[in-house]
Amino acid sequence: MLITALFLVACGRAPDWFGAPPPVSNIGCPTDAPEAALGLEWTVQVHLAQGIRVDSALRHTQWAADWWSPRGVSLTAARPWRRVADAPVLADGPDEAAVFAPLGAAVGALDSEASAIHVVFLTQLAAEDSPAAHWFEHLTGLTVSPSLLAQSPPEDPTRLALAAAGVDGGFRPTIFVGLEALDALPEERARFVLAHELGHAAGLPHTSERGNLMGPGFPRCRPTLDDAQRTALGH
Repeated sequence: MLITALFLVACGRAPDWFGAPPPVSNIGCPTDAPEAALGLEWTVQVHLAQGIRVDSALRHTQWAADWWSPRGVSLTAARPWRRVADAPVLADGPDEAAVFAPLGAAVGALDSEASAIHVVFLTQLAAEDSPAAHWFEHLTGLTVSPSLLAQSPPEDPTRLALAAAGVDGGFRPTIFVGLEALDALPEERARFVLAHELGHAAGLPHTSERGNLMGPGFPRCRPTLDDAQRTALGH
C-alpha cells in the first residue's frame, strides 16, 4: 500500500516545464546586452508522445524559457500535460498532399479552443522512408502558425493539408519537436531550437541574419532579436 502511494505521488507530480535550465557552457560567447522587457505572457500546452521520457522534453522547455524570460516573455505550462501517439507528421506518399496529410490531421486533433501554444514532442517528425526525411536531413522542429500561414500562397502544402483535414484556420499555433534529431545536436546548439520555434508560433518568420534567433543554422552562442522583430511581437 505504501509503495503504491509513493508511486502515485511521484507520477502525479507536475514537471516544472519552465524552471531553471540545465547549465551549458558559454565559453567564448559575448555577454548578453540588456534589453527592454517585452511584457508578454505565453501559455504552453505540452504533449509528449508515448514512450518519450519527461526529462527528455523537460530540458528543452527550460532552455526555451531561459532564452525568452530575460526578454520579458513569461512562459507558463497549461495543466495537465498530455500523451499523444508517437507518429511522424510527415509521411511517405506520391505527392505533397500525401506527405503533409498527417500534419493536418495532427493539428486538427488538438484542442483549438485552448488559449495555449501546443508543443508536441515526438521521436521523429518525418517517417524514415518519406521524401521529407531526405529533404530535411536534421528536422528538429516544425511550427504551424495561423499568422504565418495566412501569408503563404494558397498552394502551400501545409495550408492544403489543414484544409483536407477540415482545419479552417481556427487552430492554435502548434510546434512539433523531433527529439531524435534534436538530441543528436551538441547541447550548446540544441538549446535554442524550441526558443526559435516559439518565435514562429508568435508570428516571426525566418530571417537571413546570422546570430538572430530566427536566422539560419544552429547558433552556439545566444542569438538575438532585432528591433523590427521586437516591434512585431509587441503588437
